[in-house]
Amino acid sequence: MRNNSHTDRTIKKASAKVKLLSHIRQNVSPYVAEKIYKVMIEPTLGYCGNLFHGISNTTVNRFQQIQDRAVNIVYGTNVTPNRWCSIRNVRKLHRAQEVFKCLNGLVPNQFNGIFNKFSHQKETRGNNSKLRLPKVKTETGHKMFSFQGALVFNELPENLRNET
Repeated sequence: MRNNSHTDRTIKKASAKVKLLSHIRQNVSPYVAEKIYKVMIEPTLGYCGNLFHGISNTTVNRFQQIQDRAVNIVYGTNVTPNRWCSIRNVRKLHRAQEVFKCLNGLVPNQFNGIFNKFSHQKETRGNNSKLRLPKVKTETGHKMFSFQGALVFNELPENLRNET
């Protein structure tokens, strides 16, 4: 079995759901079509987003193509609503939410303590709300949730990082 067989199955499943949406689209309004996408297709595209953050750009582009196809089905080819986030941004949002949950004890005990709250001991601007990046030496280490999650969380504005 190939390494990317799981992503292939996920892409195939999402693609099949988009095809079903295209079959019923002429019978429903854009509003209903968008809700169908949000409930049935977007969760498939976002499935295991925290595990898939290390996938290749080619694979991410395949996920994005499915989302783009769904947007065209829902709104037609001339309209691209800017309220739909790209797949990359949706996955970053999910990582930030998971980090928030880890920091606030909203996850099982096994995940508590994954992130160290302060980047260093000196009082500098933003230091009290940033996460310390774990020391990693390999490319695989850079793909770990503990590293990628801290990166995404540190990119958030300070008021969001301090939110409880």
